Amino acid sequence: MRYEDFYTVRQSGSPIYQPLLLNDQQIEQVSEFPYLGSIISKDKGGTDRHVAERIKEARGAFGTVNTVWRSTANSNNTKIRIFNINVKSVLLYGCETWKLSKTIIYQLQFLVNRCIRRILKIFWPVQISNQELQARAKQKPIELEIRQRKWRWLGHTLRRPAIDIAKAALEWNPQESDPVADPEQHGTEQSLKRLDTKVKHGMKSKYSPVIASYGETL
Repeated sequence: MRYEDFYTVRQSGSPIYQPLLLNDQQIEQVSEFPYLGSIISKDKGGTDRHVAERIKEARGAFGTVNTVWRSTANSNNTKIRIFNINVKSVLLYGCETWKLSKTIIYQLQFLVNRCIRRILKIFWPVQISNQELQARAKQKPIELEIRQRKWRWLGHTLRRPAIDIAKAALEWNPQESDPVADPEQHGTEQSLKRLDTKVKHGMKSKYSPVIASYGETL
């Protein structure tokens, strides 16, 4: 892998940090970059930009098979299957990690509904509700489908071995060392006193269960 293939992104509002070095060369810091079909961005993790790119790609995929949608040789069921495989899979690629919002759900559902109306040749002045349209095409609401994919992906990840990097990344919770109640930095008796002060003020520490169990045995 070339040095030019490495980038870093600093999250908006995060403090300034020392630049990262690789083989004594500073890694370029950018506002966003593509990675495995996703957009990594400093703003909201890049979900908005990623969804915009997915919508653009899905529109392109839909347009490449216009002859199929116009064809009278294929049934509507066949066309819907082609839509699910060639277009919807492109649209929802990587949706398991998206941070959903009402705007994103509306944009995705709007595109799906528009494509299905064109496939089924439902144009003005014919009017049907979106619910009836989804029933005819045997489509789930886009929000429900994304949530089901999220749960399915979560189940696959949780069933991985404990040493698997995907499971480790899912459970990773970066925390700074707690100088107030850290028995490794302070004596145990002193840490118990500090912890007691924190509890009185409604504060919690990642070392609280450890110190509390140790205090019960004293």
